[in-house]
Amino acid sequence: MEDYVYRKIAVTDLPNSVPKFIEKANSIHDSMHGSTFFTGLTTEIGALLTATNTLDVTQKKFKKTPAEATREARDGDDFAARSAVEVLRLGVQLIADADPEHAAEIIVAAGMRVKEVKTRVPRTPGACCGPVSGSAFVWGGSGPHNFEMSTDNVHWTALPGSRKGKIYITGYTPGVFYFRSAPILTHDKIAPWSQSFKLTIV
Repeated sequence: MEDYVYRKIAVTDLPNSVPKFIEKANSIHDSMHGSTFFTGLTTEIGALLTATNTLDVTQKKFKKTPAEATREARDGDDFAARSAVEVLRLGVQLIADADPEHAAEIIVAAGMRVKEVKTRVPRTPGACCGPVSGSAFVWGGSGPHNFEMSTDNVHWTALPGSRKGKIYITGYTPGVFYFRSAPILTHDKIAPWSQSFKLTIV
């Protein structure tokens, strides 16, 4: 009955300073290059190295006196290199999301920082036994819901509704019960009942 999950997010923490950005981008490249986690990103890793090297050359020309490269040229190469980092970050995120158990390890292996984000997820209708004999928690989705109970999955008895989408029932004789839920809609609209779900109350 979990309403939230914690997702590991890859963060690059790129500096605004061009020289420091180049150093950070090279660190990310070196961390990812040759890692078994990122064999599917070989092309993108190579593209980052090319973009960073190009920026490094343009930055040095821009800093010469007199300058041998314009600010616009330097800024364009800076944008291209930062975009290459973002492409890799998104690639790392996809790999991490596909393996939540090792997500933090994957992100750190890319030379990036792990940020944990609390994400709300839709609740799947269900039920579980409560803390005392003859009791149960029953839940629908997010928001107000109506609930019904049955002993044969055919004939249904209304249960108290809930504005929070979940209820606690008690005082039942242990046995097999079926439950279903339906969102409470506005403007007299009627929502369909969910598929029934079975629980053995003990």
